[in-house]
Amino acid sequence: MKEIITLHLGQTGVQVADPLWRLMSTEHNIAIDGTQLPCPNDWDFSPISEMCPEILIGIDCKKTNGNYEPIFQETRDGKFYGRSVLIDPDPETIGRFKRLYDHGLYMSSNFLTSDDSCGNLFARGFMSTASMMRPRICERIRRMLEECDLPEGFIIINSLGGGTGSGLTAALLNTLRIYYKNLVQLQVTLFPTPQATTVEPYNCALHEYKMNDNSCIMLIDNQALFNALTPMRRSSNGFEAVNNIIAQLVSNLTIGTRFKEISEGLISLRDLRFLLHPTKNLRYSSFSYSPFTSKKTYRYDKWYEHELTIDCFTEINQLINCPNIEKTPNLGTCMIYRGNLNYFKAKECAGNYLRQLNGGLQTGVNVCVSQKNTYHLDENNMPKAGNTACKLSTNLALKNIWEKTYNNYTTLLQKRAFLHWYENERMTSCDFDGAKEKLCILLDEYNFMLKK
Repeated sequence: MKEIITLHLGQTGVQVADPLWRLMSTEHNIAIDGTQLPCPNDWDFSPISEMCPEILIGIDCKKTNGNYEPIFQETRDGKFYGRSVLIDPDPETIGRFKRLYDHGLYMSSNFLTSDDSCGNLFARGFMSTASMMRPRICERIRRMLEECDLPEGFIIINSLGGGTGSGLTAALLNTLRIYYKNLVQLQVTLFPTPQATTVEPYNCALHEYKMNDNSCIMLIDNQALFNALTPMRRSSNGFEAVNNIIAQLVSNLTIGTRFKEISEGLISLRDLRFLLHPTKNLRYSSFSYSPFTSKKTYRYDKWYEHELTIDCFTEINQLINCPNIEKTPNLGTCMIYRGNLNYFKAKECAGNYLRQLNGGLQTGVNVCVSQKNTYHLDENNMPKAGNTACKLSTNLALKNIWEKTYNNYTTLLQKRAFLHWYENERMTSCDFDGAKEKLCILLDEYNFMLKK
């Protein structure tokens, strides 16, 4: 049934869990206590249904509720639990989540913590914490996979700035690659802002060095997310709104699998990895989303195939802070549309714009259109339902953020700043030299593709 297991690692991953699983449960008409609701709530807030309530007659509830099995597990007593594991060695993070958000969508055995945090150090997460927690995590994942009919892969939500998100994630995914080499690994990763120059450059470089080459990594950053959620477009800003947008992006990754009957151009995790991982080293891609608009203005704007496509390529809608990303060619692009849209029009709009962007050259593009309306959580201050689009692309402009990381990394390394923290966790100079060399190889490949 192509089940997908979501791994929430570190503080960032755990904080995204609540909006993500509330969103998933809403899309599949499941209450927060894990029970199935009787009516298709997707239509309760639709602008069309407000004007024409008679269209509610004859709705196919099965099509509207979709196929929950890829992301939810149903127990014998009819309860639904998300196929997720929440992992953070800091007990305070997991404890706070349980106090605030632990309701019927999570199994208690899927909360995994330890006695101490990683202290924002890749070395501690990769060495000490991994040696303590990895056996428990792998055992929990093994049991979850045994309950699946045909598992497809993992979605990992993490941050490269922290010790858990960078170090423990790298150690865990390398182990999963050994045991489950046929399962896809897709990472939705929060990248540190360029201004973060304490130990974040070390963590990013070492993560790139130690990670297996099988994982496909989709980068976002807080600065770009806050830029998209500007005061002109929203009445308030905060990390809750940012987490809600990240949840929306993760939801779009699986929309074709969960709503096959009302989707065209189906996109699975394996399709995404094939499209967005063109070479061994170029495995990084970026997100954009459209529209970012308020409830008040949405009803007066027209958001159809052409408008959504153009808006996805504008600078303000890019969710990674990278210069000239809207003007730089893409090696592979995936456009995911949701709402009352036409598949062939959407495919034509996306293809025409990408040919124009790439100077007439044809590059890989995949389009998925799902008739399942996008649902925004109430605190988003965005329209609850409507037409939306999400773009994922292997953009060559991502070279700029890795170039900045390389410069910060070499500056810290020359000064031997904070190295004693890493050396105390049994990391050697060979690790730092290897990370520097790996970044050089990555930048060289970006430069080669840009010249080509």
